[in-house]
Amino acid sequence: AGIAPVALTQPTPNSEEPQSSVRANLEDGLLDAMIGLEALLSDSNQEMTHKIALRMAGLYKLITPERASDVFRELKAIYKLRSKIVHGADFDIDETLDRGASRVRVVDAAVEHLRAALRTLIEHREYLDVVRIDRELLLGA
Repeated sequence: AGIAPVALTQPTPNSEEPQSSVRANLEDGLLDAMIGLEALLSDSNQEMTHKIALRMAGLYKLITPERASDVFRELKAIYKLRSKIVHGADFDIDETLDRGASRVRVVDAAVEHLRAALRTLIEHREYLDVVRIDRELLLGA
């Protein structure tokens, strides 16, 4: 039973709502999802991107094992977009990820993975200790 994809919706701009406020909703959604994943899966600022990508892939071994390596790749792409937003570089908020026969927006993938992490950690509370994710799911010890 995999995690159902989620799509962040962009409100339709009207004459009273500038286009920039529409974009901010998606940017905020991506940043909020990454803050959530960092809170759940990090233990320090060292190599945070790599650790969170690995740990999220480890959690997927519990729910959809065949997606674990793709999830690792997706988390790296999500962090790349997050970095562009945070550091003021040019970015495309509608950037997508390849999922074989389909594509998903990076923003939507970020929220999907946060939901997966929350659901998995609620069901498997022992992995709230990220060292156990490393030891048991990643190293198999």
